[in-house]
Amino acid sequence: MASGKKTNADFFKHDSDMRNNIKVRALRRRFSHLGYAVWCYFLEVLTDADGFQIEYNTLTKELIAGDFDVTIEELDDIVAYCQKLGLLKVSDMRLYSPSLIARFEAIIESRERKSEIARKKINARWQRNRNTTVSNKEEKEYSGNTTVQKSVAGKYKEVEGEVEGEVEGEVEGEVEGEVEGEVEGEKKRDKLSKKSEAVVSLWNSTLGDLLPKVAVLSEGRRQQISARLAELSSDSDEALQQVQALFDKVRASRFLLGDNDRNWTITIDWLFHSSENIAKVLEGNYDDKRGIRSQATHPGITLGADERIETDGRRTYGTGVATVPPDAPPRPSARHQWDANALRWMFI
Repeated sequence: MASGKKTNADFFKHDSDMRNNIKVRALRRRFSHLGYAVWCYFLEVLTDADGFQIEYNTLTKELIAGDFDVTIEELDDIVAYCQKLGLLKVSDMRLYSPSLIARFEAIIESRERKSEIARKKINARWQRNRNTTVSNKEEKEYSGNTTVQKSVAGKYKEVEGEVEGEVEGEVEGEVEGEVEGEVEGEKKRDKLSKKSEAVVSLWNSTLGDLLPKVAVLSEGRRQQISARLAELSSDSDEALQQVQALFDKVRASRFLLGDNDRNWTITIDWLFHSSENIAKVLEGNYDDKRGIRSQATHPGITLGADERIETDGRRTYGTGVATVPPDAPPRPSARHQWDANALRWMFI
């Protein structure tokens, strides 16, 4: 007869850079190699467990601690931290990994589809073989002929075995393919995530002294940045080079830094919201030489936003209280003030 429904797996894909996952890195920082080892042990145990979850009570804790070669206290601490990170969850004395279950959800559904297909194939092939085994004459005698019934039953078992073997092979192949595809998809998403982090790093290093630094890379920002990178170039390195040129353009534009009638300043969200915004900056629409208020000049000194030279020769801005060194760069916008200690304009 057909085997029971399988609700576990024989293997799980260990991503080559799993150690660099942000949650796993936190686990490694807290518990070093021990935390990482226990996490991997749990993945193995849960993958092999029915429904990808295990009992987690006083007795099983002792057994698991002995199996993992850790103390119960160490196990409790690591599990508690994994729950905080969302790597593991304990509910109704059952322990499981939400991400592991999500990864195998599609595979379990595939198995169920294949099982249904197997049942239909078995019945169809059995019917064909039954028709071959039981002739029209035998059909009349079938209900009372034990020999014919045994022959048909044997043929059914033979067909069932053949079909189960075929379907099992198909299932295993599809499972492996789905896991491979999912792993590749995760790697691609992780690569895009790292490129988005690189863009944020470029923003902070290039513009962080003139504009507020980006502190949070939300999922919305990540998606917008990834979309614009793909539009800039299919080569990720070349796309990042264009982003650097883009940020250099922003840095050179007094308008984008706040020197405008509304004191509006550019943000990373505005810039990466659409390809049109990026195109405008790259094409020079916001360059100082194109429609932006011209800089005031003085022999040997280039003045910035709301700067002037006093009658006593001092270079000042605003109320005239603060003095700026003659060789300082132009004031980027009305929202910048001179820091005499750092010797640079600071955004306020």
